[in-house]
Amino acid sequence: MLVFVSTCKMLRLLRFNKRIGQLGMTFKLIGREVKMYLALFFVTFGAFSVFGYLLFGRVLEDYHTFVSTLEALFNFLLGSFSYADLVGANPALGPFFFMMFEWIVVIGVLCVVMSIINDAQISVKEQADLQSNEHEIVDFMWGRFKALLPWK
Repeated sequence: MLVFVSTCKMLRLLRFNKRIGQLGMTFKLIGREVKMYLALFFVTFGAFSVFGYLLFGRVLEDYHTFVSTLEALFNFLLGSFSYADLVGANPALGPFFFMMFEWIVVIGVLCVVMSIINDAQISVKEQADLQSNEHEIVDFMWGRFKALLPWK
């Protein structure tokens, strides 16, 4: 948590760089859409968790409890899984579960977030011409220095 806060403060200091400013604007633009995406992701991930728990809970140790099923499916997202265990536990539905999880969650839902980021980045690049030239640190510092002087 400390590293995250420190990184955010560092990015705030670097906001004078035009690219960092564009990155910050991109994050501001994707806020609402990402919240909707997270709701979709959690519903989909929860549905697959229940399906995996009911399908493999009695056979596989990784799916023995609902929490361990969540951990196992999160490992699926990271690429750490045993396909042979799924096929061994249920030869008919194991491959079906694996393929549906990969297609729907990994390819389908995670591609949504990439399209959200891409659309926001395009919008920010289009607005870059409208931004003022305060991204130059020297101009900003000179303006602040002049503002501190009693005469203008």
